[in-house]
Amino acid sequence: MLRIFHQSNPLTLLLLIVFTTLINLKWIISAEPITDHHYSFISNILFNNWLQINEWPVILITLLNIGFIMITGILISFLLQQFKIITKASLIPAVVFITLCSLFPDFIYGAPELLCGILLVFILFKIFGVYNKTKSDMTYFDVGILSGFMSLLYFPAIVFCLFGILSLFRIRSTSFREFFIYCVGVVLSYFLAATLLFWFDLLPQFAESQFGFPESFNRMENSFGVITIVKLSIIGIVFITSLVFFSNKFSTNLIQVRKYLSAFVYLLIFSTACMALNIPLHDGALYFVFIAASVFVSYYSYHFKNRLAPELMFLGLVGTTLIFQYINFAA
Repeated sequence: MLRIFHQSNPLTLLLLIVFTTLINLKWIISAEPITDHHYSFISNILFNNWLQINEWPVILITLLNIGFIMITGILISFLLQQFKIITKASLIPAVVFITLCSLFPDFIYGAPELLCGILLVFILFKIFGVYNKTKSDMTYFDVGILSGFMSLLYFPAIVFCLFGILSLFRIRSTSFREFFIYCVGVVLSYFLAATLLFWFDLLPQFAESQFGFPESFNRMENSFGVITIVKLSIIGIVFITSLVFFSNKFSTNLIQVRKYLSAFVYLLIFSTACMALNIPLHDGALYFVFIAASVFVSYYSYHFKNRLAPELMFLGLVGTTLIFQYINFAA
């Protein structure tokens, strides 16, 4: 099945849409309204007060959020292909990411996380694009302000403010001036938000509520329980296998590609830190970790010479997804 997505063309894109629909069909059919979201202050204003998504049809929210997951996967595919991490256009990263996400229905109900995931991929485009630039002031500013906006929408994502500058340090030599411009971008995002909220007399509430840990939007009663741990263990086997292959092949890449791959290692570390800032932990906190993990699994699936092993692992993930979707182990 995986080899179908080794290419990227209109037909494989259509097949990806069909695959995304089928593997999430259970969540589409049994979509449930979520009433206990706890967003950051800005996200609460954006999604609940302005857009009022809690009043939208549940099926529409589910389809839109699944669409955001698919778009994020496609963007990851473009990112890896544009910067030569995979040598040809391929939708393998997209299908791997979608499959990982389909194991956890909480992702479908986390609008701020999904939006921040797209912003994170755009940040990676900006960071990788700075490698061959002689003047990159705007790139540093853009990465800073986008990282700040991410933390405004979803406070645990504040760790990516540090990820952005460390990755830029890794990609190219950074002067103090560029570092200062990056910091200006981060601060400006908060200044703009504070200015807007000041005019609506919401600044005190924002200052009080923003710098705290969001509560879980527990769709699953005991997140990180036995079922979640079993799912993560299965994914862990695939991920560790991919990581071993990644580490063995790392030194064979060009210096430029090695710098990009190092940034993904940073991404995995900071995504884990972002997950840890969710108190209490819940399944939706894994979203950014899966963005990073999908890169390593995709790298293994694309570059491993024996096509059978990645195929079997991918089929194992698909099978695990279907088993946990259609069998109620809690009964």
